[in-house]
Amino acid sequence: AALAIADCLGRYNAARRAAGKPCCRMRIGIHSGDGLVGNVGFSGRMNYTVIGDVVNFAQRLERHGKTLADTHEEVVILISGATRAALSDEFAVAAHTPPATEPVFRLLPATVKELSPEM
Repeated sequence: AALAIADCLGRYNAARRAAGKPCCRMRIGIHSGDGLVGNVGFSGRMNYTVIGDVVNFAQRLERHGKTLADTHEEVVILISGATRAALSDEFAVAAHTPPATEPVFRLLPATVKELSPEM
């Protein structure tokens, strides 16, 4: 889904560039694990949400993408080691070691095949 979002944003930005408008940029963090999904709250204040360590780590990945983004990159997608382990080999990734306890990989567009030698 993240790669499909990146593809859609690329097409959207092409139209924006043609119109002389600035490009939109996006960061996506993906971590795999257990979390709580559902309506959380009390009567009068109920929100559908996702909570748990898995969500917190995904948010940290998304935030870390800001330090990696080049000025020309429209989308940076970072995935955790847990997510990498769940992916098939058809996905291209590049190893990246941020200040975190969990291994992190950068999910690359399908046209780029820079596989980490660690994998």
